[in-house]
Amino acid sequence: MSIKNNLLANERVIYRTHPHWLYFISPVLVILFGGGLAWIALQKKLDLGTFAQYILYLGYITTGIGIISFLKEYLHHRTSEYVVTNQRVFVQEGVLGRKTTSMILAQIEAVEVDQTLIARIMDFGHVEITGSGGAASKFTYIHRPEKFRRAIQKNISFED
Repeated sequence: MSIKNNLLANERVIYRTHPHWLYFISPVLVILFGGGLAWIALQKKLDLGTFAQYILYLGYITTGIGIISFLKEYLHHRTSEYVVTNQRVFVQEGVLGRKTTSMILAQIEAVEVDQTLIARIMDFGHVEITGSGGAASKFTYIHRPEKFRRAIQKNISFED
């Protein structure tokens, strides 16, 4: 997805990131669980009778749900961008239905990064940007949130 269509005149990209790959963990675990069920059902050593067929079907269905969920998360990952430019911060998400949120840098009052210990180790977190008038935007599961925060703070003009 190209952000060039959303840039204003004389606007240039300073920093750009995507959602963290953590989105993929849940679908992968579902796929592995479904595959494990199917593998157990296909083992000839275990005498499970007709129950094995139920387990096999359940394994196939679970794997199918996992694959669909994985594809959904993959599309979300590929079509979501968090961007800091020299004039504003904006997020765009979606392919068919499109959501774009932006805030002018001059109106930003605070940038807060929220990370747990695991999030710091895996380098993801949540960023909340508060603008003048109390308007707030929260971006979740951002890859490298500290770099995102620093890019915003470096480009905020503190002059009146």
